[in-house]
Amino acid sequence: MEAKEAARKDDPGEGKGAMRMRQVANQSGLSVSTIKFYMSKGLLPAPRKVKPNVAYYDEDFLRRLLIVKTMREEGLSIASIKSILEKYPFRKVSEWEQFKSNARDKEAYQREEAENLERMGIPSPIAMNPHGVDADYYRPAHDLSPFQQWPELGQWRVALFLSRLSREKGLDLLIPAFADLAREGFAHGWALVLAGPDDRGYESVVRKMVSEHRLNDRVFFTGMLQGARKLSLYQRADVFVLPSYSENFGLVVAEAMACGKPVVTTTGTPWSILNKIHAGHCVKPERHAIAHALRHLMGLSATDRAAIGQKGRIYALKKLSWEVKGRQLQELFQAIVKQEPLPHLYDHRK
Repeated sequence: MEAKEAARKDDPGEGKGAMRMRQVANQSGLSVSTIKFYMSKGLLPAPRKVKPNVAYYDEDFLRRLLIVKTMREEGLSIASIKSILEKYPFRKVSEWEQFKSNARDKEAYQREEAENLERMGIPSPIAMNPHGVDADYYRPAHDLSPFQQWPELGQWRVALFLSRLSREKGLDLLIPAFADLAREGFAHGWALVLAGPDDRGYESVVRKMVSEHRLNDRVFFTGMLQGARKLSLYQRADVFVLPSYSENFGLVVAEAMACGKPVVTTTGTPWSILNKIHAGHCVKPERHAIAHALRHLMGLSATDRAAIGQKGRIYALKKLSWEVKGRQLQELFQAIVKQEPLPHLYDHRK
């Protein structure tokens, strides 16, 4: 016993929180082979090795393993988990749960704004009115002017991404998804247009992805767009896609809908209404889900795509226009003046 105790004290791997693989397996409820598989895929941190065949695992390893286990139980692919954890290195399962809650809770961004105001000493009650869109300005084109303004796009049918070129926008999902469709022969005649400014040098990463997937001949970069140039590209597009991991609103989705374009976005945005009104697809932020949604819209006739886009246009006019937003604000101010209960927290998805 004394010899074993002395050996344990001399072992630099033994310490507070240190575990062997079998202990990790017991605490996580996963098999050793599953844990080693996750390690081989780069989902888990490396253990501390004190001898060639002796490794110890700490509490951080176990917490990360439990996060990966939870994600897999929810149906996420290995590639999606790796991509998410590279961008959002959650330290415990509760942080992942909060991330999902913020992403799918349609009023999360409103509550956050209200809480910020309360911290500044502005008293409750606080009524929020989400952003609107100028549906008179953002509208479908009824002539060939968008084609004339974008001659470099020729006769390509266009899947348009318009936002910052940054990590959280899901371009690492969109580009491989588009490449999958190209390899299948499903994207014949289609180009992907990436419109937006570089964010902290990420454009170079995006261009590298495009090259690696051999898409240089059908991916166009436009840089920052504003005003009439931006509007004409919305009008020139056949499908709009915003594959973000997280958005508090996603104004470009509203602008694309107002322009009558079918939309593909993710559950990381508050646009699940697209599925309900059949104006596009709101899917999981995963490569295969995005590819499936694009495959559906790209496979339709121009007439059928226009019909789907028109549903989005109607919704934008009824729910998102500044006329509607102005009326909601008027009702709010009237309630304040009359000292009546404030109207319900406004949410365009209701």
